[in-house]
Amino acid sequence: MKIYGVLLPIMLLMGATLACDLSEVEDTVNAVSKAVTLLEEISESGTWKYTTEGLEALDKTNGFAAEATMTSGDTTATGESITQINRQVFWSISADAQGDSILRITQGDTVREYLTVDKKRYLINADGTYSCDDTTNEDEIFAGNVGDLFVQYSATAIGVQAISVAEQENTNVSMNGFTTTQYHLVSKLQDALDILKDVDSEDLKKEIADVPPFYIDGAIYIDNATKALIRFEATYSDLERQEGNTFIFNVTALGNQPDYTAPDPAKIVKQCGS
Repeated sequence: MKIYGVLLPIMLLMGATLACDLSEVEDTVNAVSKAVTLLEEISESGTWKYTTEGLEALDKTNGFAAEATMTSGDTTATGESITQINRQVFWSISADAQGDSILRITQGDTVREYLTVDKKRYLINADGTYSCDDTTNEDEIFAGNVGDLFVQYSATAIGVQAISVAEQENTNVSMNGFTTTQYHLVSKLQDALDILKDVDSEDLKKEIADVPPFYIDGAIYIDNATKALIRFEATYSDLERQEGNTFIFNVTALGNQPDYTAPDPAKIVKQCGS
């Protein structure tokens, strides 16, 4: 669901207002004004703004450990929970101060471990040897780092990342051993659809009709001391299909991570660049 593909056509309507009567011009101008206000709100307090800034702050800490779970499947009629899991991925990472890391990905009976040093990623084989891994197949690697993890998630829940805002709820919440500020995720999709209803455009009416009923909920927790993202949780459901996904990202430690170095050359069975 390309949410901005629904909102941005409002701006393009301005070029056609000269061909409309006065009432149509006023309707379009009012809609554009509301759209600009909404986009400004999303820009200033959008979910992805807080998430991006939290990840940037996390990257500046002296290493960290984190874990994540992404689950998709059939949901209840209200979309609040998943009743039948179709896919579930567990992801954990330990990153040192230089950004080198050990990554473990579990999906069903498949478990993969990767060592990333100096931007070179090695698959750790069962016999303890290393093979350079440069795959771009998302089903194989899922996510090679924290940034990739959120990119993968955003592809499955565009409504959360594109058109929701984070509203502050509490400035003193204990989460994973950190004192954090809690934000609640609030969808602005219905606001966008209400804006479009004010515009006399058959194309936009069709776009509105194509948007399924939805459910969005979640929270963000930001460390008060470092401003790093400590926890991100979100649920996104298509109520028409009764399908959805949940995503939970947890930072379990800041600092105190091992220093990861390149593998012993004798144990590398496939060199990077070979």
